[in-house]
Amino acid sequence: MRAIEPAASPLPVIAASTVIPPADPYEVYLNSLESAESRRTMRGALDRIAKILTEDDAATGAGQPWWGLRYEHTSAVRAALIDFRDAKHPDGYSPTHINKHLIGLRQILRTSWRLELITAEDYHRAIDIKNVKGKRLPAGRNIHRDELGALLRAAGDDEGPAGTRDRALVALLYATGLRRSEAASLLVEDFDHAERQIRIIGKGNKERAVPVSLAAIPVLDEWLNLLGTRRGPMFRRIDRHGNIRSGAMSPRAVGYIVDRTRKKASLPPLATHDFRRTFIGDFIDNGGDLVQAQRIAGHASATTTAQYDRRPGRALRDAVDRMSLPLPHGDRSETFDG
Repeated sequence: MRAIEPAASPLPVIAASTVIPPADPYEVYLNSLESAESRRTMRGALDRIAKILTEDDAATGAGQPWWGLRYEHTSAVRAALIDFRDAKHPDGYSPTHINKHLIGLRQILRTSWRLELITAEDYHRAIDIKNVKGKRLPAGRNIHRDELGALLRAAGDDEGPAGTRDRALVALLYATGLRRSEAASLLVEDFDHAERQIRIIGKGNKERAVPVSLAAIPVLDEWLNLLGTRRGPMFRRIDRHGNIRSGAMSPRAVGYIVDRTRKKASLPPLATHDFRRTFIGDFIDNGGDLVQAQRIAGHASATTTAQYDRRPGRALRDAVDRMSLPLPHGDRSETFDG
């Protein structure tokens, strides 16, 4: 990442600090976050900012004197994030991605103020940076029905319990729209077979009941029968000898299984979250409404759920397909071939 040119004096995270804090603001802030996924995301954002400020690609946010930052430094971080380009991000970071970094920057300064490492005046001046405006099309993609079938077949090709588990995982991700962290934390006792619903404690420690489609029940039952227990983690680690272990899978392991299965099925790249996008879109397409989809997904706002609704895009495409194109006499059609 492009380093920031130092101003008249070295940036405070580079300069030696005479302050000995009672605790590291970096760790205090991260520990205040409610979920492991949030901690991982904000840790990455703060580590990236530390690399900008220190001009050191090996730097992390741990142990840095964040309380020494002033407005000229935070505004320079904002500019560096806006200007950043590389092979993976030829168009730069999205506004949402940049603003997530700015949130982390403001919050670690707030934590420094709470730890009495920075005055209220210096804190408010340092965080007086504007969010970046702009919008990108929603990330991710829809998983088509034939792709879902290919994923289920590829997962089931594995011999032993791993194939049965992975097939159940793929089916449940599509049939419920769970986040990967939610799938990883599922317990067997959270599944009410009679009611065909799963109890989920999602973001913000909010509990919700998610229905499971009839089509997914046989696939899930096959795994639960093999698991042979009524309590404990639903999706468990399996060792190289095919033995089912007692420990739960991590969210990253869920993502790894999805990616491994996708490669076996010879499909284009897809993320675990694409199952969630596809579920919400298909649910609405099949007669569910936005409020119901919001409840199932566990979104705090229907605005977030609406981003998964594919109907507006399809309506636009259908309208474009009805437009006529004047063609020379004798051509087969006067409309676009949609």
